[in-house]
Amino acid sequence: TGQAESSDLIAGLDWVTGKLVTGVFQGASRRPAVVNISMTVSSGISAIKALSQMTGLGATVVVAAGNSHENTCGSVNDISGVITVGASTKFDGAAGFSNYGSCLDLYAPGDGIRIATRNGGYGGDSGTSFSAPYVAGVSALLKSKYSAMKFDPPGLESYMKNVLATSNMIQGAPSGTTRNLLHKPQYL
Repeated sequence: TGQAESSDLIAGLDWVTGKLVTGVFQGASRRPAVVNISMTVSSGISAIKALSQMTGLGATVVVAAGNSHENTCGSVNDISGVITVGASTKFDGAAGFSNYGSCLDLYAPGDGIRIATRNGGYGGDSGTSFSAPYVAGVSALLKSKYSAMKFDPPGLESYMKNVLATSNMIQGAPSGTTRNLLHKPQYL
């Protein structure tokens, strides 16, 4: 379980934003950009500003909801175009540790995920930090395979929530929380 300072996260987001801006100024066509953040993001003004700039430049930002089984709303998860992801179980239930709330956009697999271990073997782990990259990967596939659709971040968020996700699939989601589950569509 890695840790980082908020200032390190902001520096990383600013670096990506700089690359997006530089590409536009140099006349390069905008390339699809997807950013996964599998850590808790503070709701400070610096984080909100950095994420808003990124989505304003067309980058899709996917964030892990967190693993404290608490309401995740009221932070960067409320920014339009930022996709907030909770963890589901292999039985399509809301993982007991997953954060929740009306700002949660989707659930994705995040409980009992098979991972590579440091000693070269395999093990299992759980957390919304596994769910968010799953959604980021589907986002990248969509932006790449269907580039003619020119998804802006809020449009991609809406498409994933309302077209790709299976509605009312998650069992045991707290009241007021989405029950939509994203599985990678067969056609991607």
